[in-house]
Amino acid sequence: MFLRYVVFFFLAFGIYFFSFSQEVKENPYNINDIYKYYETKNFEKVKEKLELWLSNSPSSFPPEAFLILGSIYDHLKLYDLAIKVFEKGMELSKNKFPFQANIAQAYRHKGDHKKAIELLSLLTDKATLYPEIYFFLGISYFELRDRIKTISYWELYLTLKPAGVKPDKVRSALAWLKQKDFKWPEELKEENSKQAEELKKLAEELKKQSTEEKIKEIDKDPKLKEEDMNIQDKGKQEGEKFDEIER
Repeated sequence: MFLRYVVFFFLAFGIYFFSFSQEVKENPYNINDIYKYYETKNFEKVKEKLELWLSNSPSSFPPEAFLILGSIYDHLKLYDLAIKVFEKGMELSKNKFPFQANIAQAYRHKGDHKKAIELLSLLTDKATLYPEIYFFLGISYFELRDRIKTISYWELYLTLKPAGVKPDKVRSALAWLKQKDFKWPEELKEENSKQAEELKKLAEELKKQSTEEKIKEIDKDPKLKEEDMNIQDKGKQEGEKFDEIER
């Protein structure tokens, strides 16, 4: 009798172990493994693993993985591919906002500021939670050389987020824009070349910060739940946790 129970136990254990092994074999992908590579800042490895996962097991590819992969493509300046990935993730996710904002950002990074403005304008109802929407709108209008709208949106941004490194830079840019004799850098005369360079530098700093914050954000807090997914370029004050949805 005892021997029969022993045989039954090992048989049952063997069936369970075989089933578990098959499950692991059939589902070798895990989002937690992706996060581990984020912690080591190995974004190329993350890209490689996510592409392999999407290729081999698309049905198990979670929405947050689309957000991460799209952000990496955007960082690598593969904007059309990033947009396609974000759009697919948006189809599958209940939380559309992070994907919508990231798609708008990808168009902005691509240089299609009219499209970025069109998409960002649909998200202004979220600006109280995510003030950077106004900041990004101002950046795109600045690139289109629309002085009045740039001022308008950056003032709205400062109303919602008055303190921090980036707001201080925006405030400096507004001071330039509000000068009575203001001219865009390319319009300044030869004698004002120094002033033109200073304004160009300030504009480039703002654009660079808004472009790079995406990967920095993933770096600081990669384990984002779908309901908390943040937006690329989301504004963080240095050394502070950004206080929005939020990449």
